[in-house]
Amino acid sequence: MARRATATPTSARAADPESVWDAYAAVSPPPTAPPGALPPFLIEEAARALAEQGAAAAASPAPARAPDDPEQPARRQAAAEVKGAPFAAELDVCEMDERERPGGAWAARARELSRSALVFRSRRMCYVDRLLLVAVHLIDAVPTPLYGQVISCSYEGEGEYEVRLSLLPVPQRPEVQAWLESR
Repeated sequence: MARRATATPTSARAADPESVWDAYAAVSPPPTAPPGALPPFLIEEAARALAEQGAAAAASPAPARAPDDPEQPARRQAAAEVKGAPFAAELDVCEMDERERPGGAWAARARELSRSALVFRSRRMCYVDRLLLVAVHLIDAVPTPLYGQVISCSYEGEGEYEVRLSLLPVPQRPEVQAWLESR
């Protein structure tokens, strides 16, 4: 035999002084931490991890490597070390994909140029360590190709980013040559 569910009318629930909702309202909210504060268990875990890293580093110092060690990747030039001469030119910039093929191009303005670095302003942000191909447009000349790795990108205001490249040799690939000819 099936039992019928009986529903209590809404007005009966509201009239009941000891309803579930009254008990819920009587409970105070949980305490909150100030904005940006970490929970205590995360602080303890971070302190433990830092102590372990410090102990491991003290126990086994890193061996000094020779500057011409082929086993180590080439060190990128730090952003603070980039000092170049003022340079004003129109640029076409594109990001290289994982197969070293040029992607879509965008316009930028050069600001500084040195033998090992290029600094330009762009409306597009570039991620650090990405490889960029740059076509430098000088007056009445064929675009000059430059290739480099992003070492820093910072917002400068007015919707523009300052991108610093550590220059590398331009890859001699057919895709790169076709991109340069299309500029």
